Amino acid sequence: MGRIDALTHLASLAGETLLAPSDGSPNRILGVTRDTVYVMTHGSPLGEPIPVAEVQAAFDRLSAGEEVPLSVAALGDHAAFIGAAMLSLPDVELLQAPTRVRL
Repeated sequence: MGRIDALTHLASLAGETLLAPSDGSPNRILGVTRDTVYVMTHGSPLGEPIPVAEVQAAFDRLSAGEEVPLSVAALGDHAAFIGAAMLSLPDVELLQAPTRVRL
């Protein structure tokens, strides 16, 4: 598969709610700019800025054929949202023990 453009994908999801794979918590995409996706969560009801570059890095790992662990160690502080964003892509599957995703 070729490169997945995170900005285009996230912009197509504006207004949608993605569920975190770990606990099903909602992550509502409030809006997207060139560099930032704004996400409303239970802990950030007014929205939290997340760099699109963090999502792009995870998408690049998927595109390269990697099984991407869904953890803070692997994805950073926004792992729950990034995991939800990866699972919103077509043909991505969630694997367990340890929790990870792959194309």
